[in-house]
Amino acid sequence: SVVYDLIYDSASNRYLAVYTRSGDIFGQLLDADGSAYGEEFAICSNSASNAGPTGTFDTVNNRFLVVWTDMRDGGADSNIYGQLVDTEGDLYDPDDSDGTDLTDPTVNMQLTTDISSDVFPSVAFDETNQVYLLVYVFDDFTANPDDIYGQLLDVNGAVSGNRFPVSADTYPQKNPKVINDSENNRFLVVWQDERNGNWDVFGQIVTATGVIYDHNDDGYNQYNADNFG
Repeated sequence: SVVYDLIYDSASNRYLAVYTRSGDIFGQLLDADGSAYGEEFAICSNSASNAGPTGTFDTVNNRFLVVWTDMRDGGADSNIYGQLVDTEGDLYDPDDSDGTDLTDPTVNMQLTTDISSDVFPSVAFDETNQVYLLVYVFDDFTANPDDIYGQLLDVNGAVSGNRFPVSADTYPQKNPKVINDSENNRFLVVWQDERNGNWDVFGQIVTATGVIYDHNDDGYNQYNADNFG
């Protein structure tokens, strides 16, 4: 098993460890002292090649959103899939009215549908607006490689609106991470960027409505990225 992320549940004072084994995604809840809470459970077991699970915690509805790179559609394409998990480790299907599918690992949500390679996801939750921002690397196999894209998700993890470029420079970008600023109700996205001839760290503030924010003129621009060095 390879552990990819540890997500804190502030409501129950527990953690969710997410990891891969033989191409599947698993979760294990942990108490505050690090001991196992319950048994491990499958988050995704579709017999495809899944990678890089990570996630965040919804502090309003007290559940996790786990996202990962998924190749169940075959070929060279990969998309980002997600799964809501409650604080007891049950899978949550917002489309399941009678509750019979809560432990069925086939209820995963497809979050990107690009004919491309969508990889390295990261996600954060905005508790004020009850939205998620998913960021990932988008490679459409053209001469302009590896851009950073964003996608808003509603409180149930469903895609909201269209994907948008966070950074679409002609040089490669990779490994995006996103976090929410709960005081100013916006997100900060950072990533590795090769536009200066070496791998620097760049960043971009994104609002809760998916608008790129330019603090240089205290307004909004279609695109603005800061080099953190």
